[in-house]
Amino acid sequence: MDLKKLEVLLRAADNGYVDLCFFPLIRGGPFEYIDLVDDPMMVVLYPGHPLAKKRAIALEDLKDEPLLLATNPRGLDYDVAKVLSEASFTPRIEATSNLDHIIFSMVQHHLGISIEAALMLTDKENAAVLRPFDPPQSRRLVMAARSFRTLSPAANQFVNHTKAALRKMDHLTIAHNHYCLLLFDEF
Repeated sequence: MDLKKLEVLLRAADNGYVDLCFFPLIRGGPFEYIDLVDDPMMVVLYPGHPLAKKRAIALEDLKDEPLLLATNPRGLDYDVAKVLSEASFTPRIEATSNLDHIIFSMVQHHLGISIEAALMLTDKENAAVLRPFDPPQSRRLVMAARSFRTLSPAANQFVNHTKAALRKMDHLTIAHNHYCLLLFDEF
């Protein structure tokens, strides 16, 4: 997630220009949060890559792999950097781009492998081999608003449709937030 865009989004919500926003979990500010999903971080491989034979990939398996990674204006994507920060080795970063489709194309052309959140890959499952980490790595996605009690009927409807759509995505783990359960139908 681009932290600069996140700051703009949070400022817009804080000033009342938007009713609510979605982003990876970063607590703070004058907001209420609803936990939505744990979005698994995935290793993106080209078909035929030796690691594609594994059901799940340990971070240590990436030690000598050329990595092609997403960036934002402040550096590596926050969620990818968080995963790599747990490595006991210095990652071999071959290329970076702020455009995910460029990274994906380079993976398809066997120039390296990548790490992405599963939701970023929903339309890419047939063109690449996606493997979870072992142990699992994920990012928590939340919805934030100044107050969920004062949302407009249209915004409340949007919240309910969003939760229904996320329930249908079987590769995600729905996060149960007690506050959420008080305000809306249980997941």
